[in-house]
Amino acid sequence: MMRRVLLVILFLISLDAQEVSQYLDTCNPKEDTCKILGQSLQEAMSAYRQHNFPKAIERFEKLLAVSRKNNLEPAHFYNNLGLTYHYNKQYNKALEYFNKNLVYEEQKKEKKNRKSLISVYNNMGLAYRAKKEIKRAVESVKKGLSLALEVGEKFQISDEYNRVGIMLRANKEYTKAIEYYQKSIDIKIKEIPKDYPMILGVYSDIVGSYQDMKEYDKALSVNKKILKIEQKIYPREHPKILDRYLIIGYLNVQKKDYDSAMKAYNKTLKLAISRVGEDTPIIANKIYIPMAQVWREKEEFDKSIEFYNKALIIYKKSFSKEHPTIATTYNSLGVLYKIKGNDKRAMEYYSKALPIAKKSFDNNHKIIQMILDNIELVKTQ
Repeated sequence: MMRRVLLVILFLISLDAQEVSQYLDTCNPKEDTCKILGQSLQEAMSAYRQHNFPKAIERFEKLLAVSRKNNLEPAHFYNNLGLTYHYNKQYNKALEYFNKNLVYEEQKKEKKNRKSLISVYNNMGLAYRAKKEIKRAVESVKKGLSLALEVGEKFQISDEYNRVGIMLRANKEYTKAIEYYQKSIDIKIKEIPKDYPMILGVYSDIVGSYQDMKEYDKALSVNKKILKIEQKIYPREHPKILDRYLIIGYLNVQKKDYDSAMKAYNKTLKLAISRVGEDTPIIANKIYIPMAQVWREKEEFDKSIEFYNKALIIYKKSFSKEHPTIATTYNSLGVLYKIKGNDKRAMEYYSKALPIAKKSFDNNHKIIQMILDNIELVKTQ
């Protein structure tokens, strides 16, 4: 029974179950080593799942010591310690253990060990990215890609191209990132239908890269391609389709095509009301507020006020009177009345916004400073 439980736990943390199995076959449950191994594994995984990373680290360190003493495979413990330190935001320690894992695995020549090196390089890339050492992150995942091209399966190679794309985008090499994203897609569409959900994430990364480059027409073109795929696989009121229309609206705002943006937001509004009803914060946050902002950009201030008020009605029904979202909405309404030259109404809304904001934020918070600046602007004119 002890052996079966241990093997299940070891499988969950991606250890080499066959090698550990050989040890457990000769492990006497009454021996201290066996007890320590079993108890530490359970405690490590329990702590890890609960995000109690310091405790998980302590237990994995103990497991590593036991594995060394009993000639068990240490590489997976290195990997688990690296990941746990990473999630505990101790990135230098994470890299220390990933490097130990790397050295250990590189000593072996078997194909399976070269495959395991791919995940080590990917983990190192994540740690370097978290440290904002993006160039080193790119180098690491490119090494993973090189290995995948040697020993990986097609989908693994596709995923590695995508990882390199992600790191290149983080390094602001957007054109190169798109090249790698496209290579990832090209591999997948040879193996699966072009409208398969698996490729949607990579298309979304391409949209993000074009957006970073401010090439909004290209971003819109790819985003519309995603929408067509999603419309084939999801119900018309599915949240993914609603979000896709919102992205289309946002991208049109960025290119100052406000009529197209409003058309996308109106489509979203109809679908969202059908799905969740009219009086939910989702409608206010994701649709009414963006629509109010578009009307403001079009200098149709009364329409903008109308949609801010629609959002405000929902917020008052959904949140407490002192919710910070109500304060920011009051401030936005004040700004619009100020633009219209109605200083009295503007001051009314600023005066409502300030006490609510003070209950939610420190006095030096940017929202409070913004409201105070707006009040001062009314007073000095």
